Amino acid sequence: MSILGRPLNALAALNVSIEARRLGAAIDRVPWESRFLVAGMRRSGHHAVIGWLANALQAEPDPLTYERLRFGQTESGNTVHINDLGLFPLPPRIKRSILQDFRGDLSALNSGKRLIISIEDVGCQSLDDLGVPVGGTWTRVLVKRSVLNLLASRLAYTKRTLEQRGSVPQGMRINQDLLDRIASDLTAAANGWNVIDFDRWSTGDSAYRADVLGGLGLSVDIDPAVTRHGNGSSFTGSSIQSESSDLLSRWKLVEWPDDLLDLLALERNRPIMTEVELDHLGELRRTC
Repeated sequence: MSILGRPLNALAALNVSIEARRLGAAIDRVPWESRFLVAGMRRSGHHAVIGWLANALQAEPDPLTYERLRFGQTESGNTVHINDLGLFPLPPRIKRSILQDFRGDLSALNSGKRLIISIEDVGCQSLDDLGVPVGGTWTRVLVKRSVLNLLASRLAYTKRTLEQRGSVPQGMRINQDLLDRIASDLTAAANGWNVIDFDRWSTGDSAYRADVLGGLGLSVDIDPAVTRHGNGSSFTGSSIQSESSDLLSRWKLVEWPDDLLDLLALERNRPIMTEVELDHLGELRRTC
């Protein structure tokens, strides 16, 4: 790095700190019992769960709407969602730009009574190293999904994006690092996380949902509205709510590269997949 570049990077890092403190101060105004931190891998269904939590927090349908991808708010203004605050390992200048995006939303955050922050593609054990204002007391929620269905959704999203834009989105990469992060979350429940099984949640199992809500200190079960952040959009577009039976069988609807099937086959000795998924994997390897 050039000598001239060092002061610029140091200044950018300082400005990140200032912006982060501004955001942190706004977050601190929200009562701790009304703060929810939701983690999930991209395409895990966590945005659908966030919409569900927003309705449960308000005990009525009051969907989140998004003027920008990173900030959502209910019509009542009572609940705010900061989307994908996982700012690392971005360079300081880019971090500063992202944090500055929130500056215009601080007044809305200051007036909100409930806050949901979501983090994507970061293992639960790594959250303390993010360097973002998520300290203090939070209700922590991890949304998990069948590995095969999660990867199938990534494959479908990547194919669609490649056709539309001619490039593969970096955030949808499927590699050993992703599988390792999924494996690291197997201990999330033992470390204070409330784990929501998206596949089971999506079936509308009322007893399961009631149990999950009870663990979060909530009780009202209202299905979320479709948002632009997912809800099966890899396959159906963002205006259609997917049926549960479709969500549970995404693994059947994509072409699986041989190298990915070989990578997944190495996971048989690590419990990131259920016996049913391993049977599915065997079927894929026989037919692909």
